[in-house]
Amino acid sequence: SPCASASAERIPEKEPGPTPTAKAPSCSAEAPARARASHTSGQASPCPGVAEETEATAVKIEGGASRAETVRAVVAAGIPVVGHCGLVPQSVKALGGYKVQRDWDQLLEDTTAIQEAGAFAVVLECVEREHATELSKRLTIPTIGIGSGVGCDGQVLVFHDLFNFSENDPSKPPKHARVYRDLGGLIGEGFREYVADVKAERFPGDAESFGAKK
Repeated sequence: SPCASASAERIPEKEPGPTPTAKAPSCSAEAPARARASHTSGQASPCPGVAEETEATAVKIEGGASRAETVRAVVAAGIPVVGHCGLVPQSVKALGGYKVQRDWDQLLEDTTAIQEAGAFAVVLECVEREHATELSKRLTIPTIGIGSGVGCDGQVLVFHDLFNFSENDPSKPPKHARVYRDLGGLIGEGFREYVADVKAERFPGDAESFGAKK
């Protein structure tokens, strides 16, 4: 899903791994689940193709220590990588559902491995906020939080949650999200007005119609 990210003004000086060279806002594409096993199966990694087809400046790879070699191989191929630890949606069934991640030892092992493999940043999703704050202090690469508290170096939200781009009640967003504009409501209102105008024959009018050529 498309996401919006921002960094805190107090972001500390860190030394990330290979990063996108453009000074404009970067765009990371989600690496498909099959990318995680490609380096051990002998298959070519799909990450170069993903980066080229989407014109993204980086790819995001989900998983911790067990995905470190995949990250290392993609970075070695010249493609900047954003890691993703904590709750990893592509493996949510293996995690037993959408649950807050509280295992400190595992989180430290995973994020450290991703950092050492060459990722230039790491997303921390649904990590207990005290753990996320401590990880942000220990890691030398920036942390981007989603549902992990204000202690991360930056934040990211799914576009649909940020603008309620759905039919959900804007007063009841997901626990980790905040609705800044109710686009879902505006779109619904627009559709209703359009249908009403069509039924009342107010649309199309003269301005939207083509008369006989004179």
